[in-house]
Amino acid sequence: TVNPKETKSFSFEELAKADNNILHQNYTLEYSSNPAWYAIQAMPYIMEGANKTTSLSIFNRFYTNTLASNMVQRHPKVKAVFDQWKLVDSDALQSNLEKNEELKSALLTETPWVRQAMSESAQKKNIALLFDLNKMGNEQQSTFQKLRQLQKPDGGFAWCNEYKSNRYTSHQILEGIGHLRRLGIGIDDINDMNDLLDPLIAFVDHEIYLEYERIRDRKNYNLSQIASQYLYARSFFQEKPYAANTKIAMDYFLSVAEKNPLSGGIYKTAMLGIAMNRFDKKEVADKITESLIERSLTHPELGTYWNEGNGFNWYELPIERHSMMIELMVEMDQNEVVDDLKLWLLRNMQTNHWKTTKATAAAIYALLVEDEEGGMNPWILEAKIPTIKIAGKQMDFTNDTQAGTGYVKKSFDKSQINSALANVEITNPNEHVGWGGIYWQYFEDMDKIKTFEKTPLKLRKSLYKKV
Repeated sequence: TVNPKETKSFSFEELAKADNNILHQNYTLEYSSNPAWYAIQAMPYIMEGANKTTSLSIFNRFYTNTLASNMVQRHPKVKAVFDQWKLVDSDALQSNLEKNEELKSALLTETPWVRQAMSESAQKKNIALLFDLNKMGNEQQSTFQKLRQLQKPDGGFAWCNEYKSNRYTSHQILEGIGHLRRLGIGIDDINDMNDLLDPLIAFVDHEIYLEYERIRDRKNYNLSQIASQYLYARSFFQEKPYAANTKIAMDYFLSVAEKNPLSGGIYKTAMLGIAMNRFDKKEVADKITESLIERSLTHPELGTYWNEGNGFNWYELPIERHSMMIELMVEMDQNEVVDDLKLWLLRNMQTNHWKTTKATAAAIYALLVEDEEGGMNPWILEAKIPTIKIAGKQMDFTNDTQAGTGYVKKSFDKSQINSALANVEITNPNEHVGWGGIYWQYFEDMDKIKTFEKTPLKLRKSLYKKV
């Protein structure tokens, strides 16, 4: 990982001290000067997700389409990148596994990862369709109409059409519309948007009052996760009027949260931090933010994260939870933390994939939101070419830099490999983080192979005597 405006030197120690008996095979350096673009490449997964019958899946398709359309129309640089990706000979649409053919001793078709790599390429190739303006306009309207058909007479949404309205699904859709607003997208200009939004707000307002009726006489009441989610989702739409009984319930739940804002896990705490800040309780929001930062962990390669453990409840899911943390820190103007939080999210995508449409949508929003006023993250809009020196010689990537991601690659044949290649220096001229990897492939006598435990890839050697 190379931080903004940083020059970083790296020594490949094993290569530097390699003896003459080693048979070199290949040496490759890869570097991406704008990793945030990999989040954009995840958008087709939402659009082409397998489950197209649930309310959240359909909403997330609408959400992604609206976001993509806005990006292309507002930012000519973004559109130029997508146009370049559509080219037949562009390797931006290949999976990372396919791009590294020279690193493998077996063909891709013979590896157990072939299906996943093929799926990744197929998803990326759908970008050419996703960012077609004509298609986007039609897709947005058709998806929005499907969503309206799923809205129940009471204004809420169910998980699936045959069920009754539930608060969680309704809150998620309200939150998503709020996210689009926060990014500066004219969501209210969409035909019939208010016809969907007003009954939805009326439903969640009524439900919070019903919860208030159930618990108002309890002693030592601790705010529920779903009530916290309501306060967060409703904070996007404070200009929408409250019924008198809803206002009573709101004031009650805000007072409960103010007394004990740090209970119930970090996802709930982050939602309350955002809500408190927007409902003019900034001292509580500051207290929440300070507490969460104190509980975080930071690693130079992995970024900043929380080690709370994962579960199966909606507020225990790691990507959604971490995305909420980014949203809070952006809201509270904690800029020195935000980039490290985004690094963890991108690192997670580097070694996994965000496994649901909800997780992917949450992560994309967290990576794109720029400041407390909304807007598009500048990470996406520009990436300057880094200065990379190998063995003291500056590499020229002028004509070989992938649009958007700033991905570059330099490979050396076995006859070119020597100990001097162990020394690499990278200067990152951008205002955001970049990252790279170096791969050295060689053959060695079996008795010289060592145990290696320093990375997630661990190598252990055992000898067995056959009698």
